[in-house]
Amino acid sequence: MLLFILFVLLSSSLHVFASKPEADALLRWKTSLLNQKNPLLSSWSLHPINVVKLNLSTSRLNGTLTNFTFSSFTSLTHLELRRNDIFGSIPAEIMYLSKLVFLDLSGNHFSRTIPQEIGMLVNLETLSFHSNNLEGHIPVSFRNLTNLGYLRVDDNKLSGYIPREIGNLENLVKLSFSHNELSGQIPISIGNLSKLEQLYLNNNQFNGSILKQLGNLKSLVELILLINRLSGPIPDSLCNLRKLEKFTLQNNKLSGYFPETIGKCTKLRNLVLSDNSIMGSVPESVCNLISLEILHLGNNQLSGSIPGISINCRNLEVLDLGDNKLSGGFPYWIDTRPEKQVLILRGNKLNGTLHTSNTKTPFPKLRILDLSRNQFASLLPSNYFNNFKAMMSIDRAASGELYMSENYMYDDTVVLVVKGLSLELERILVVYTTIDLSFISREQWIMRFRLAKNCGDDRVTFSLVPEEHEDDTIFDGFSWQSVVMGYGFGMLIGLGIGWVTFHLRTPRLYNMIAQEPIQNRK
Repeated sequence: MLLFILFVLLSSSLHVFASKPEADALLRWKTSLLNQKNPLLSSWSLHPINVVKLNLSTSRLNGTLTNFTFSSFTSLTHLELRRNDIFGSIPAEIMYLSKLVFLDLSGNHFSRTIPQEIGMLVNLETLSFHSNNLEGHIPVSFRNLTNLGYLRVDDNKLSGYIPREIGNLENLVKLSFSHNELSGQIPISIGNLSKLEQLYLNNNQFNGSILKQLGNLKSLVELILLINRLSGPIPDSLCNLRKLEKFTLQNNKLSGYFPETIGKCTKLRNLVLSDNSIMGSVPESVCNLISLEILHLGNNQLSGSIPGISINCRNLEVLDLGDNKLSGGFPYWIDTRPEKQVLILRGNKLNGTLHTSNTKTPFPKLRILDLSRNQFASLLPSNYFNNFKAMMSIDRAASGELYMSENYMYDDTVVLVVKGLSLELERILVVYTTIDLSFISREQWIMRFRLAKNCGDDRVTFSLVPEEHEDDTIFDGFSWQSVVMGYGFGMLIGLGIGWVTFHLRTPRLYNMIAQEPIQNRK
């Protein structure tokens, strides 16, 4: 039997090789679609042979599957309809596709529940329903899909529990239930999925403790549990995950001490535990994480001094220890990491005198520096600011990425205070830079953008001084062009938002504008 492969490109014609019943079935479904003027539909032609693979992805199809005669496609092994405008329910008749190996309905507008009949497709190896409007529970019948290696139902409106029968799917490599409304405890049976490499349960309402059985998943590379209601300590069993590269637990209710054993996960690139209630000191074992690129421990109850985290971490880009109870002096070893882009130490009890760095070119790629709300007793040395090349550059978007660390599933939250108004950025544009040194001693300090008295000098002098000592200079070296660009860009956005808000007289529009990057990040 010749294989049928139907590839749809935006500009291509659609030639369907099908038996007479299959051809008739496709034509009946075609006539039920709403956008009959779609040139891809008008170009369909039919030739006699069995259909084995049907790929209509990204074809601007608009309609339902109600008139799709599944029973006519008994030889079908691949069905791909992703990224269209198909709506309505997933018909129970899909069970007739008994030879189906690959099913992808993602990126549509399917609603209602996932039919239990999906569990009859026992040959499935890939199943993807993500980015739809599916509701109801995860079908218990999934337990029959023991050949599945890839299961995605994320970004829907699913509720209820994860059935314990999910542990039957021992061939799973990727499992994603993220961005739903699932609740209850994570079932212990997930610890049976020994081949699992990626586990995404984030953005749900899971509660209870983190399972020690997760330490059985020796193949796990990515463990993403952020934005849930998980509580209790981080279990030591997770030190068994020697292949783990991404571990994010932010925005939960975790307590207990920072696990010393985390240092055994030497392949970790992302470690994000922020927005919890983790206490105690940051263990020295963190220095063993030689592959670390992002370390975000902000908004916890951590205390003690900052260990020499960056000594071994040559690729560290983001270090966020803000809003804790850390004490001691400024960690000068941080400026030896050439890849550092974000350094946030705000809201701690750091103190002591700040002296000139011994590093020849400290922080060449730094774009965000926040030392605010600490107790430093002196000014930050000027050689730091003279070397902030990335902040001075106007070609920061050369990489083509819109947001920082787009490849690392890291959405840092930066809070700015402008004239008493707190502004929160959920994601960081690559063109965004900021320095916050407010309230860095026991006295109230203020920032002054002040043009140089010498008109022949094209540099601007910045001062961070107590009100009674306004002659002390903290740093210089930023060109007047950079400052004017910053003021001009900010003023343009501010005037634009202000004009629209004034004319429409509704705060809702402002919220829409502020939240747009969050909604578009998927």
